[in-house]
Amino acid sequence: MHARLAGLGFKPQHAGALLAGEAVVDFLEVHAENYMVDGGPRLRLLERLRERWPLSIHGVGLSLGGLKPPDAAHLARLAAMVRRFEPRWVSEHLAWSAHGGVCFPDLLPLVYDEAALARVAAHVDRLQQALGRQVLIENPSTYLEFDASVIAEGEFLAELVRRTGCGLLLDLNNAWVSAVNHGRDAWALVAALPPSAVGEIHLAGCAVQQDAAGAPLLIDDHGSPVADPVWALYRRTLAHLGPVPTLIERDHEVPPLAVLAAEAAQARRLLAEVAPAAAVGAAAGRVPRRAPAVEPQPALAAALLDPAAAPPAGLRAWNGSDPGVRLAVHRHNVAAAWVRALADGFPVVRRLVGEPFFDAMALDFARREPPRGPVLGDWGDGFAAAIEAYGPARGLPWLAEVARLERARVRAALAADAAPLPAPAVQAWLERPQALPDARLQLHPSLAVLRFDYAALSIWAAHQGELPESMATDGPEAALVLRDTADAVLTLAVDAATAVFCAALAEGRPLGQAAAEAGAGLDLVAALALLLRHAAVVGWQDAREAA
Repeated sequence: MHARLAGLGFKPQHAGALLAGEAVVDFLEVHAENYMVDGGPRLRLLERLRERWPLSIHGVGLSLGGLKPPDAAHLARLAAMVRRFEPRWVSEHLAWSAHGGVCFPDLLPLVYDEAALARVAAHVDRLQQALGRQVLIENPSTYLEFDASVIAEGEFLAELVRRTGCGLLLDLNNAWVSAVNHGRDAWALVAALPPSAVGEIHLAGCAVQQDAAGAPLLIDDHGSPVADPVWALYRRTLAHLGPVPTLIERDHEVPPLAVLAAEAAQARRLLAEVAPAAAVGAAAGRVPRRAPAVEPQPALAAALLDPAAAPPAGLRAWNGSDPGVRLAVHRHNVAAAWVRALADGFPVVRRLVGEPFFDAMALDFARREPPRGPVLGDWGDGFAAAIEAYGPARGLPWLAEVARLERARVRAALAADAAPLPAPAVQAWLERPQALPDARLQLHPSLAVLRFDYAALSIWAAHQGELPESMATDGPEAALVLRDTADAVLTLAVDAATAVFCAALAEGRPLGQAAAEAGAGLDLVAALALLLRHAAVVGWQDAREAA
């Protein structure tokens, strides 16, 4: 019997209120890819949340519907996360998001036929074996259908359960969105699913647009309250299934915690009212078989990268309208997610040039160097070089340097944890001055040394309200970026000699050699004091240990 639980998708801006007990929440869901980092405050916060609430880990990047098996490295990161946080539920989507080495930050539709069913079943088997547990598969929201599809979505999911033993995450907003978009009955999907397989329900809001024929085209944007038709579908579903843990999702236009908690409370009241259902299993369907069609994923991926490309053949809309309008939803989703990821990582660059200029520059970069993995935090190292090469930005030679600084700060926030060298160990080394020249210092994984030809640090600092009083704004600068023991990312102005010294240490050169490379301008005592004061030294080896 399922627990009568009502949870929320976790948003970092709600962390303080949640931990202060300002809302009744039965469980929390997090997107797996947001926590696939080496260390830092995100993981520590998730540990605190896990101590208080059951977790649901919801993946969006495995591309289970893709033509190739799930990426082994990404699967390993997910498995490590599941081992560490021991969630009550793990889920993924019946969709694809990667093709040809490019990852698209969207949940893209697949043909529903026997070939796709066999492929997805193999991918789900691989996922469950890697995690050593059952995974819930979520029904998607879709805007396009394919001429080649011959299996109804409900029958596809039911057969997937039969073949793999997976569970189902029933997203009722997705069910309603897809039903309206394709002229179907949402209940047909719910009725086709094996009731015992449904382990979680999602509720969310959507936006309303129009297709080429003027018919409603619903967009699963998670940007508004749960719609009345979805609440009605939820009541009917609970009467059919009995109580199922239910989550309220909101990813855009996120309101205060109390607003979302009120929606969760409404779900909790409905869960409390429903009796355990004695629903019979869905009848086993017959999976139609026919010769495999031409797989549309390669053409669809190409159309997402080229906004001028015509819609691929084989797409259809239920009312005969132009499928290009529906394809535009996915084109917008992908482009907007790319731009949003870069805007989050380079906020000062965006402020400096304005949103229209930045968004055009970001989209140009994304189409030339799209992300190769589903964790968008891993993407962006090449953006500074792309800015240097971007024609309209050539009159702003300092802009790429500001981008380098902002990227270093992102990397510092996500870097692995490392404990600083204890004070007694430091004292022991300082009492052996004869060994110091050959010693190698191990610096914190978050530390980056940056040298600028322009006043990039001053420009960045001015946009933090922290412009240093003594720093010139018209000459070369240098900085250290690192994360301290309180998880704050620090940006420290240093002179050129200190920058050379720290860069040499970071590359593994002995202390004496690093000091020699820095030259006569280095204040060695001050440089070492700076590193030690900010917990940047995490190891110290003498010549024998280094050998």
